[in-house]
Formats: sequence, structure tokens, C-alpha cells
Amino acid sequence: MANATATAPKPAQNNAPRKKREPLKPLYTEDQLNKMTPDQRKAAIKEIKQQNFKRLAKARAVKILRTLDNLGSLSSSAYSYSQEQVDNVFDTIETYLKSTKAKFQPKKEGEGEKDYGINL
Repeated sequence: MANATATAPKPAQNNAPRKKREPLKPLYTEDQLNKMTPDQRKAAIKEIKQQNFKRLAKARAVKILRTLDNLGSLSSSAYSYSQEQVDNVFDTIETYLKSTKAKFQPKKEGEGEKDYGINL
């Protein structure tokens, strides 16, 4: 039984009761978007997408960190595990992490296109 002690920084915990979420206010109304020039509208839509990404990425990253914190609690003496089991869990997590990170890398021309084995 291996009980490796590694301390990772814990995400800040908020023990306050959860507030009911208010609906998101759009950055721009449909009327405002319709009054914009095509270039202004394109910039506004890009801004909306960036804000959505920031909001969702932060929430999802915090959720992952909390889950990892929960996983770390399995290292206590209340559980029995082998180093092989621990390595398997973290190897799998690292594989998925690398795969997910790769999705954010710019694609080269032709990359990611399926050819279904047809070579013409």
C-alpha cells in the first residue's frame, strides 16, 4: 500500500449558500446588433463569444479542480490502494488532459479532415 503525500494548492472553497442564478444579460440587444455596420456587428459577436468562453471556461475549470481535490482525498489512510492503481488513474487523466488541450491548438491545413481511406 503506497500513500504518497503530494500537496496541491486547493481551490478556494465558498461555504456560503448558493444564490439563485440570475439570467445572463446580453451584451447587446438584437436591435443594437441590427443597427451596427457589418464590421461593428462582427466585432460585437466576437466579443460576445469571448465573454461566453471566459465565463464557461472558468466555471468548468473550477469544477475540474474541485473534482481533483476530491480525488486527492482518496489518499487518506481510510483507503487502500496500490501504486499501480494510482499510476493508472493519473495516466488516464493526463492522457485526457493532453487530448483536450490539443483541441485548442490551431489546425494546419488539411489536418483533421477524414479521408476514409480513399486515396485518389
